[in-house]
Amino acid sequence: MARLFLSIGHGGADPGCIAFDGSQESDIALEIGLYLRNELERHGHIVGMSRTVDEIDKVADEVAECNAFEADYGISIHCNASSSHEGKGFEVFRSVSQSSKGFELAENINMAVVEAGY
Repeated sequence: MARLFLSIGHGGADPGCIAFDGSQESDIALEIGLYLRNELERHGHIVGMSRTVDEIDKVADEVAECNAFEADYGISIHCNASSSHEGKGFEVFRSVSQSSKGFELAENINMAVVEAGY
């Protein structure tokens, strides 16, 4: 099975963007990351995470953690904000090659996030 490292955006003193209802990006990204970790582990994958609680890590530290983990895939989870109440949704960025394993992984992540209700 694959080794995946989840980099969870923001945290600690850096909440990231804040939604109209007061939800913080750091909390939402962590919730998505924990859900994704559980799903990936349920399917037999080995998962490392940059954080599992509300704390901040420097990007350089997260990259070092990912490299030390010897991940097959690195996934960074962030959320966007909009000044419009009508804005909603999420994005999954991936390799431009549709024949890559990264493309298939991105599609599977996209489906899992939709199924989770985001």
